[in-house]
Amino acid sequence: FRQNSDPRIIRVLLNPALGNPHAACIMDPQGKLPIDLAAESGRDFAAGVEDLVYAAPLAVETRCIKTRMYPFMEAAAVGEKSSIDAVYGLLRAGPSVVGHFGLVAT
Repeated sequence: FRQNSDPRIIRVLLNPALGNPHAACIMDPQGKLPIDLAAESGRDFAAGVEDLVYAAPLAVETRCIKTRMYPFMEAAAVGEKSSIDAVYGLLRAGPSVVGHFGLVAT
């Protein structure tokens, strides 16, 4: 995810005929899911993050083992590379995560 920003790579990876549709649920050795890697890369929601959300919907509500951050937080924490589109899309996909901060999702 870090080296190649082409969203087609994610689509091929998740395609049952070409890749492994369960790949979106597999953590790397650092405890990061593919959605975490895509979020921290500054990728826009429509540029692969959305595909990962559809492939592993519970991933938006799963904290990274290493950083203890939700994917929307990782998307926001990359500084100038942050994609507000990704942050918003991830929050829309998993609004229940704001409940962990004492806020009410509507």
